[in-house]
Amino acid sequence: MNDNFSARIRKALDYRKMTAAELSRQTGFSRSILSQYINNKANPKQDKVYKIAKALNINPTWLLGYPGTEMLPEENNQEEKEEVHKITSKDIFTADGKKITGQEILDLINERIRQNKNKHK
Repeated sequence: MNDNFSARIRKALDYRKMTAAELSRQTGFSRSILSQYINNKANPKQDKVYKIAKALNINPTWLLGYPGTEMLPEENNQEEKEEVHKITSKDIFTADGKKITGQEILDLINERIRQNKNKHK
């Protein structure tokens, strides 16, 4: 892999104002392996690229350097207009006595947003 991947992962981290440590927590990958990806010392396998792209909310094809692809997924390609409150996948919340992770909350929110968009089409 050329340094295109490492340059793009750095660009995505900057865009999302995320540190490698935060990305490590969200993906479950060690800081060491992420450092190797960021510094072009190791090549991630496809499943790892997908997990990184999902954590950064970017297109995996863009991350891999495919021509003609945009960094942001189509649904996020508009300017963000509202203030964003960051919930990380490591956060734990309690609802009705049951634990729920930040990732589960994010998944529920994203599903509700998709449902609302489909209603208004």
